[in-house]
Amino acid sequence: MSETQCDPTFEQLLVGFYRQPLDQGDDVIYGVWPDLTLAYSNARWTRFALENDGADVLRRWTLGVSVRSAFGPDLDPFYVRAFGEVLSTGTIWQHTYACPSPRQTRWFNMRALPLGRKGLLVCHSLVSAGEIAEPRGRRPSATPYRDTNGLVTQCAHCRRVQVVAADRAAQPSWHYVPAFIERPPPRTTHGLCPICFVYHFKDTLTPDQLRAALEAPSSSPARPPNRAS
Repeated sequence: MSETQCDPTFEQLLVGFYRQPLDQGDDVIYGVWPDLTLAYSNARWTRFALENDGADVLRRWTLGVSVRSAFGPDLDPFYVRAFGEVLSTGTIWQHTYACPSPRQTRWFNMRALPLGRKGLLVCHSLVSAGEIAEPRGRRPSATPYRDTNGLVTQCAHCRRVQVVAADRAAQPSWHYVPAFIERPPPRTTHGLCPICFVYHFKDTLTPDQLRAALEAPSSSPARPPNRAS
């Protein structure tokens, strides 16, 4: 498998870039067409996937695949809107996000760079990383995190898992469990914890919608409702 991949037509949009740092630099970089289908990825994209047990992901993520399939239903409205604004206004957009590994806390900065209105480059730069001290011993039990349907809810963004409260009227808490990042328990589903929900979607909801979502006692916030609803 080649370390970089690039659609020959998309190559024309990269004229003027110094390609060595783009193709071989430390940032994870990919390019998309206006419909958000993959048109380019650099060598660091490939290496990052392999370093994070993503060999199967590389086989599925070939040119022409929609990057929206990676966002998930909760984050899809956020990124589609942001990328759409970059394409329509020509303004660079930036966003800092958590992407922990089983052994490190990691923060990345994402920049979406417009290539006219014909496509964009998305660059992910490591901001900080710190080692996680995890006690030795057996794999933690998933029992405290399973709801009445036997499901474990993991935040799609920060990767913490929701603790099921004995008192269903209580606000749920969320735990960072490194072992569950490396290998989620069987029957894991994804949502957003309240902090990530507010961080990503506070500007897309009315105050009443935001309050209603955060006050739901027994489940994590789901995808944001339509503002017009």
